Amino acid sequence: MKRTLLCALILFLVPQFAAAQLGTVCLFSDQNGNDCSLSDTVPGLLTVYAIHTFVAGAVAVQFSAPKPSCMAGATWIDDTWPFPVTIGDSQSNVAIGYGGCLTGTVHVLSINYAVSGTTTADCPYKVLPATGQFEIQAVDCDNNQVTADGGTTYINSSIVCDCSGTLPTPPVLAVMPLSLDFGTTDSVMTLQVSNVGGSTLSWLVYRNPTNWLSVAPISGVDNGSITVTVNRVGLPPGTHTGVVNVVSNGGAIDVPVSLTTVPPPPPPPTLGVSPTGLNFGATSTLGQFTIFNNGGPTLTWNITNAEPWLVVLPSSGTETTTINATVDRAGLTLGTYSDTIKVTSNGGNANVLVAMTVLTPPTPAPILDFTPTSLSFPIGTDSLLLDILNVGTLDLLWNITPDQPWLTVDPASGTNDTPVAVEVDRTGLGDGTFNGNLSITSNGGSGTVPVSMTVTTVPILWVSKSHLSFGQSTAQRAFLIENRGVGTLNWSLSDDRNWIHIDPPLSGSGDNTVTVRVNQDSVPLGSQQSGTITVDSNGGTASITVSFSWPTGTAGIIGVYGDPSGTNCNLIDRSPGLLSVYVVHQSTPGATASQFSAPIPSCWAGATYLSDTNIFPVTVGNSQTGITIAYGACVTPPIHVLTINYAVTGIGTPCCQYDVLPDPSAPSGQIVAVDCLFIDLPGFGFPGMVNATTACWCGGALSVEETTWGHIKAIYYGPGTTTRIQKK
Repeated sequence: MKRTLLCALILFLVPQFAAAQLGTVCLFSDQNGNDCSLSDTVPGLLTVYAIHTFVAGAVAVQFSAPKPSCMAGATWIDDTWPFPVTIGDSQSNVAIGYGGCLTGTVHVLSINYAVSGTTTADCPYKVLPATGQFEIQAVDCDNNQVTADGGTTYINSSIVCDCSGTLPTPPVLAVMPLSLDFGTTDSVMTLQVSNVGGSTLSWLVYRNPTNWLSVAPISGVDNGSITVTVNRVGLPPGTHTGVVNVVSNGGAIDVPVSLTTVPPPPPPPTLGVSPTGLNFGATSTLGQFTIFNNGGPTLTWNITNAEPWLVVLPSSGTETTTINATVDRAGLTLGTYSDTIKVTSNGGNANVLVAMTVLTPPTPAPILDFTPTSLSFPIGTDSLLLDILNVGTLDLLWNITPDQPWLTVDPASGTNDTPVAVEVDRTGLGDGTFNGNLSITSNGGSGTVPVSMTVTTVPILWVSKSHLSFGQSTAQRAFLIENRGVGTLNWSLSDDRNWIHIDPPLSGSGDNTVTVRVNQDSVPLGSQQSGTITVDSNGGTASITVSFSWPTGTAGIIGVYGDPSGTNCNLIDRSPGLLSVYVVHQSTPGATASQFSAPIPSCWAGATYLSDTNIFPVTVGNSQTGITIAYGACVTPPIHVLTINYAVTGIGTPCCQYDVLPDPSAPSGQIVAVDCLFIDLPGFGFPGMVNATTACWCGGALSVEETTWGHIKAIYYGPGTTTRIQKK
């Protein structure tokens, strides 16, 4: 059953059963209850109207009207209803609240079918009790729950079905859908024409404009389909509108028609490369080729090659560009070399073949290189590595000389590739930034490595957040305290609002993670609040802004409690047996219904869900998968709405949080309630705590009471001794 919560006053108030019957619920072919002759001989849409007749006064009704098995070729589409408060559907269980005390004939529901015209004659279609009910139920104006009769009508009856003795009603034109939007691609759509009145409906179809819009057929009787076709050929880009006019002896309806034409897409980019080969011979070092676009919008390209002796720049770009290719013969032996420059793009791929000859052998020599090219020592860092590299041939002999007394290296000399430890000593130096250089000399060249160092002698406070924002579903936030200086950082925390809760400790030394929560019960519903957390320390002061916002319009708190009055959030299962959890709707200025779920939490070991005990007669679903509850009147808090029963073994884990959650079928994905003005509002789920300890958190103003869960309180004598031992 679909459990969608609708905004209005819902259904049954007092489950008092009376012996009287409250009229008849029957099916008609019109919403006034004048004609019960249902016919599906014309394929299309068939609407069946459920009418509550002979009503002395009613406020609600509950029944079902499933498609009969003899109604071949019919497919149920959906239900539509004139009342805003409807739970379920006609095929299994529908409950409808009228919103007032009504008499006479009441149109309560329209049931829509797609039919193929193949139902047999004299097919009975009955109104039945709702699933799980023995009788059709209704509620009278005195809030008594009574029974109603269910009538039977016949589809394609072989005799005239006279339900009321009134004269036939005139035809009434209906068209579905009421507008046609062909978008950018559709060319054919269908209109369904129906007679929702009495006698024969005759209709004609016109269209405007006529150059790109056509219809077929252009006339018909009673129910039928109209094929609407559009032709975009010759239409300029943009949105075009027209109208299909359906006129009849039962009224006229204009159906707006729209379509959109878009300009044809531009041609794709196409990669071009010229020339497709570069030959450097034995002497050339620079070659060039051009990348260009032979097609449409922007060409984006990338270049790769395999050999290290060939450097190609730039390696990426857009549109037309001249590419430089440079070869380096140093270190290469005699011979012929080749490589392929690969150009990939969004307009295709291409290759440029490269050839080069080496005739003169290279002269062996060491070549100095080093990495990184500079060193920076931030606060807290005393040692870094410098790599000495030989990128030539023969042995590289090198030396390193620092130019500052606070700067040392190890080793200070060596041969070929060697990692060098560079260290700084801040002893005796004041605050500030110090600069120096490492001079490298070798038989393969020389170089200089700039070195910088930051010195501070005091702690420096740093916090990771300047703002913490809390909303309806935000349980906690956190920020970090760190010492970005030297020495010991001593800090303390304070706040300026009673709804801000800082988890202990509130003072300490060194780095720490601070957890912040909001006592939402202390924040007025619908308000937006802000406060400040101040961090004082011997390394400075920092402020964190804390903000909390209730969503605009809220249905308050729906929580799980240990008592039906909603004053205790402690749930204790240490004794095996039955444990009842009470769901209470708190903190709302008035509500008529709510929708939520309260599944057993995964941390609650040893508990088994048994059943729900419903306080109100109108309840759909269950607490574990999603439940909708109608209160029957505008109530004020607190209101006990549901009792959930569990079998417990007494072995549940401590500090297990039990949350009220949204019903998965709720359209908003939130806990939802309906206020006294029939407005759909989000609600806040208040957690309970199973087997609480002092570390537990209920999330609001209610206190958590530590239980004796898991503790042994006994005094006994140890074996062979008179010593008393106490375990806690």
